[in-house]
Amino acid sequence: MGNWSLQCIKQFQRSVRLYAFEPSKHTFDQLAENLSAANGHLMGKVVFPFNIGLSDVAQTKMLYYDRELSGLASVYKRNLAHFTKSMDCQEQVSLVTLDDFCRQQRIERINFLKLDTEGHELNILKGAQKLIEASAIDFIQFEFGGCNIDYKTYFQDFFYCLAPKYKIYRVCRDGLRYITSYKEQYEIFITVNYLAEIREPSVPEQAVLD
Repeated sequence: MGNWSLQCIKQFQRSVRLYAFEPSKHTFDQLAENLSAANGHLMGKVVFPFNIGLSDVAQTKMLYYDRELSGLASVYKRNLAHFTKSMDCQEQVSLVTLDDFCRQQRIERINFLKLDTEGHELNILKGAQKLIEASAIDFIQFEFGGCNIDYKTYFQDFFYCLAPKYKIYRVCRDGLRYITSYKEQYEIFITVNYLAEIREPSVPEQAVLD
């Protein structure tokens, strides 16, 4: 609903161009209202909200959630009975690929891509392969956790998708933990964030923790 975006704008002011995606109409309306209320003069200049989501192909899909404005909304109807929640609400949403969006918007480079899409992160990366292959995204932050149980994706999928072009770090309470190689012990389905940093061949490797 814009909390992260508002902090980003506060930090970087006019030196950022922020594109915010929200496929749910209810949540998008709240997002646009929050952004406009705080930074109305920056809308369309610094801040660009879009009522669409991202995926591996352009399509329409059903979005499921337990209530309006829910932070659990996902294109997968998750089984959350163990949390006494039911994803019984739904709406049809539009999804596009990041490659196509950037081509249409004439965006040649992304400095920071933040993904928190309740299990759909890997599909979004697949829809950004042209940008990734061109080394046109500097940093990617993505979430991994319980949603991936429902979608049946693994950290291995993310690692081998990104490792050729990126160094991958687990975001921990006391800093970043560099993951030099894939290990099965990293398949921990407790929500955590990872940071992928574009590799620079000319820069020597730093000391790592593994």
